[in-house]
Amino acid sequence: MCAPNFTIKLQDITINDGDQLLLSCTVEGDPEPQVTWSKNG
Repeated sequence: MCAPNFTIKLQDITINDGDQLLLSCTVEGDPEPQVTWSKNG
């Protein structure tokens, strides 16, 4: 077993209302981590 690790570090960004946003990340671990995104919890 290996704890989840972000292989590419996340960064804060600012966008304007109406702009498109692409969220992506690379995570490794054993068992393989499952990543989900949510808005407002």
